[in-house]
Amino acid sequence: MGQSIGSGPTCEIAERISLKGKKPIEKDGFCAFSSGCSTSTISDTDSTEGSSNLDNDTEHKLGGVILISPFRSAAKVITNNPMGYFVDFFCNENKIANIAAPILIIHGSSDCVIAYDHAEHMVDVCKRKGIKCVDLCPVPGADHNDIFERQETSDAIHKFLEGLYVSV
Repeated sequence: MGQSIGSGPTCEIAERISLKGKKPIEKDGFCAFSSGCSTSTISDTDSTEGSSNLDNDTEHKLGGVILISPFRSAAKVITNNPMGYFVDFFCNENKIANIAAPILIIHGSSDCVIAYDHAEHMVDVCKRKGIKCVDLCPVPGADHNDIFERQETSDAIHKFLEGLYVSV
């Protein structure tokens, strides 16, 4: 689960887990929740050192991904000019279609930090790539920082997680 800037590390790690064995994986950690500038990591290994490594022989399974107020790319939050920045650390629009798990995107229609069209674009990218397990939940009137106060947000998360549990 990743919110706002936390959608960057969430997409990054979900893509790495999904593509394990298909391309080199260089970084450690499994993102459980990322919001703002903090990222929590968990490991499904029993390491006494407390570290996890996606490169080791442990199989990591990705059940689903929830993105709340995600952005297409960090640079495109600032400008829609593709030549405006030479480096874009979190380009979610290039990673999302590689995620091999159901995806829920929740976004406030009145978000003044990351425009709602970022969420719509992410869904369009998935559809163009033939990804069918992606749902968009617009939250009418919600802004960037009050989205968790809305019942629609908790209802969508509950329904999504319940669907994952039933499908296991």
